[in-house]
Order: sequence, then structure tokens, then C-alpha cells
Amino acid sequence: MRKAIFLFTILISQFIFGQEDYSKYKPVEPLYNNGGVEKFYEYLSNTIDYTKVENEKDVIIGFVLGNDGTMNHIKVSFCSNLEAEKEIAFVLQNAIKWDLSNQKDKNLFVCYKMKLFFSNKEVKGLTKTMWFKDDVVDINIDKNEFSSSEEKLNSKDDNLIYNSAGLDVRPEYPGGMSEFYLYIQKNYKVPNIKGLAGKVIVSFVIEKDGSITDVKVLRDIGHGTGDEVVRVLKNCKKWLPAEQNGAKVRCSYILPINL
Repeated sequence: MRKAIFLFTILISQFIFGQEDYSKYKPVEPLYNNGGVEKFYEYLSNTIDYTKVENEKDVIIGFVLGNDGTMNHIKVSFCSNLEAEKEIAFVLQNAIKWDLSNQKDKNLFVCYKMKLFFSNKEVKGLTKTMWFKDDVVDINIDKNEFSSSEEKLNSKDDNLIYNSAGLDVRPEYPGGMSEFYLYIQKNYKVPNIKGLAGKVIVSFVIEKDGSITDVKVLRDIGHGTGDEVVRVLKNCKKWLPAEQNGAKVRCSYILPINL
């Protein structure tokens, strides 16, 4: 009887509070165009017609990734004019599918909310990602839910992370990218596993001083292949940092390695 009451309490709680958010289990971020969410912002930067959105300041979008990576239930909120809303919705509807092959639990639905900023022909944003067991048909978007994050970004210590698209000066490894790939080739230790082949993808942030931080493995093929990339990156030289409007800025980077 006590067990029955306990189960009934769980069901009532889920009914009242909605679907359980599985984000606490920290699933791996889905991939977009062989990269992370930075690649999605890059797609937006290269595709949106800025003449239609340049005056927008409060846009928040939402969408849910189905099991096949399709963007469903797309929502565009708080545009000041219909033309901007239509433009953003059109670009979202024409995005390629996301890649969920790196997800350990293939049955989770991924819900994204993004606060978009349009400047200098680049789309930057604040991102929230949530994982659910059931499809999130109705995405609840609150106009103020990114307020605390915006306050941090607008402080004098600007920690906004840019993607490379649209930057005045992109980050560069000393000697150029050929030197960077040569460094990876010389220092990456491939596991001695017969028939091992595939692609390892990592993301990282190049800080204002050129150091590498926040290295994340977006896809690996097991046997420590992802951890080895992390080790090599943490030991590489400092980069020449990115610049925007004459100031050094933090910049995200995606690195695919074919084994």
C-alpha cells in the first residue's frame, strides 16, 4: 500500500511540474555540421538577411531536436516586426539536420532556447539546452529568462564567446594552421587498436591571452581517442587571439581529427 502511494505521488508530481529535465545527467551536446552549437551560430551568421533583423534586440528562439536530428516545434519570440520574425523562421526551417549519433541515450529529445544578438553581420547568442524523455511540443519561452546571463555579458569584464564568423581578426596558431596540424600530427598518440578508424571532434575556447580552455569532446570513437586530443590541446602553444572592434575577445573553435 505504501509503495502504491509512493508511485501515485511520483505521477502526481510529474503531472504538476511537467516533464522531467534530464539535463542534470549532463548528456553530450549534439553536433551541427561537424561541430558544436558554435557551428549553428555560424550558419545563422552566414544565412540571415541582416537588413531585416538589424534592429532586433529581444529575439529568443526555441526548437526541439527529434531523434533523427530534425528541428521541430520551431518558435521565434519577441521580434519587433513581422518581417524579422519571418526571416528568422525561414532560416531555422532550412537548417540541416543535427547529428545525435554521439548521444548515449538515443531516446532523449533535445530542447534548445537561444537569445540572439545581431551585430556586425554576425549572430551571437546565449544558449540553454535541455534533455527530455518526451517530445516538448509547447516550448515555454520567458522574455526574462536570459536576464542574469546578459548582465554578466554586459559587465566591464566581457566574457562573451564569439564564433569565428564575422570577426575582424580570427584567432591564429603561431606559424599558421599548417603548423597547428603538424603539431597535432607529431604529438597525438593513436591507440594501437587494429582497424581503428573514424572522426574525433572537439570544441575549445581560445582566450584573450591565446590560451586554450573549456576543451570538450563532442565525438570520439572510444579507446581514449577523445581524451588524447584534450591532452594534446592543453599542451600546445598559445594562439594569437581573436579581435573585434580593436579589442581581444574570446573565440570558440571546432577541431575535427580523422583517424
